[in-house]
Amino acid sequence: MFYNATLSTYNYDQLLIGWSALSLKNGIPFHGGNSKYCLGSDARQSIIDTFGWTISDAGMACLDSVSDADNDGVMDDVDTCANTPSGETVDAIGCSDSQKDSDNDGVNDALDTCANTPSGETADANGCSDSQKDADNDGVMDDLDTCPNTPVGETVDVNGCSDSQKDTDVDTDGDGIMDDVDTCANTPSGETADSNGCAPSQKDSDFDGVNDAVDACSDSPEDEAVDSNGCSDSQKDADNDGVIDAIDTCSNTPSGETADANGCSDSQKDTTEDSDNDGVQDTLDNCPTTYNPDQEDRDGDGLGDVCDTVELDVSQSFTPNGDGINDTWVIYNIENYPNSLVRVYNSWGKEVFSAKNYQNDWEGQYKNLNNKLPDSGSYYFQIDLDGNGNVDQDGWLYLTGL
Repeated sequence: MFYNATLSTYNYDQLLIGWSALSLKNGIPFHGGNSKYCLGSDARQSIIDTFGWTISDAGMACLDSVSDADNDGVMDDVDTCANTPSGETVDAIGCSDSQKDSDNDGVNDALDTCANTPSGETADANGCSDSQKDADNDGVMDDLDTCPNTPVGETVDVNGCSDSQKDTDVDTDGDGIMDDVDTCANTPSGETADSNGCAPSQKDSDFDGVNDAVDACSDSPEDEAVDSNGCSDSQKDADNDGVIDAIDTCSNTPSGETADANGCSDSQKDTTEDSDNDGVQDTLDNCPTTYNPDQEDRDGDGLGDVCDTVELDVSQSFTPNGDGINDTWVIYNIENYPNSLVRVYNSWGKEVFSAKNYQNDWEGQYKNLNNKLPDSGSYYFQIDLDGNGNVDQDGWLYLTGL
């Protein structure tokens, strides 16, 4: 039936599934041409087993978008967590709790008792870093608590020390600040401490892990990784062009040249660049990221057909005369709306054709029967993209050469 023809995998699957639900004649030899199947595999085998058909085609071919290797309900092309354990519930990207580590602390969410562990801090088996723990329950996290094991019921200061743990006459690190008010223990010898007992080498005002004495970039944004100089990408501009490195697409802009928002000066731009290697430079290409040397643009909207996959482009006429040219009414991109409903009426308002999930296969027959519509006639069409009763697009089409 389809010798030398190639249906899309989706259409061939739908054909096999639809046929398997019917009462078919027995012993039919069917040739599917070069068509390949995927989700229609069971239906195809059912037709062979139940009705004794002999089916020839190009075989099975499942894309990631229609396969689910770990059977978690999320297709492989969007599944970011392969091999989900059987029986576990996954989120929209295919990950169960046992596979997720939201705070990247090395402990998966199912076992992590401390969410949002700060970046760079080491977590224990329960997923908690010192800044998240308070072993003596004094209200001061362990990473800041200079007095562990505060007795229960005693009030502590910002350093986690209660009065019974302080010695007001001792300056252990010899920085001139008594221990009871010293917030930085072990000040290096010879360094000058402030009133809190902290020397510059002990301070980290922006909490980026680099102390103030060597930090070249103060006020680093929270949670951004910094280099040994205390600078994050959002703070660095290596070529001094006024565009930070994180968004600068042209490094090493020559000194004195003005850069655009992407960090590129005129001398760094290549006006002959052809990203998709289709022979059309990007500045002139109507779809610069996808190969389209012919620059086809059916609707003339400036966006090439290979990129223009959402907007409908309805053929205004067709000639169903069997010559293989323009024999069916084509609605480009209708395949992207599987719930669509298409209706066609004659000039008296009588419906002459309708179809759900239209496949661009109508050849001008009256209600898909053998009776063809009158030649050289104009017909009014309506398209409901979502099948919800709303007409999203309508207009007129012309049949000729029946």
